[in-house]
Amino acid sequence: NDEGFVTMRLRPEISTIVGVVESQGGGIPQVNKTEVETTVMVHDGHSIVLGGLKKDDRVHSKKGFPALMDVPVMGALFGRTSDEYAQTEIVIFLTPHVVKGHEDYAQMNGNIKPFKSYSNE
Repeated sequence: NDEGFVTMRLRPEISTIVGVVESQGGGIPQVNKTEVETTVMVHDGHSIVLGGLKKDDRVHSKKGFPALMDVPVMGALFGRTSDEYAQTEIVIFLTPHVVKGHEDYAQMNGNIKPFKSYSNE
């Protein structure tokens, strides 16, 4: 607006493929999606932080000797199952800039920073 504020509608999401449904044309992925939607107003050049989008995942896995671990009753001697839990959280830092012409764009182009992943892995 005329006072230098920028209004943004944001809708970040976390999507995970949790399985595949087989069909005649191939597999159709099953997607688990967590999302949030908000509208923010911030002054040109000032930063905002958007957080609170979390997702918990449980991964169930079987390990052991192939075929032998699938035998009823005896399979427990040749394999084991485990559950692993993972938590994902998105925190977004945004700094909007109003670009009024080619010179502003050329100046801003060098200030764009790439996404960084901060994984615990």
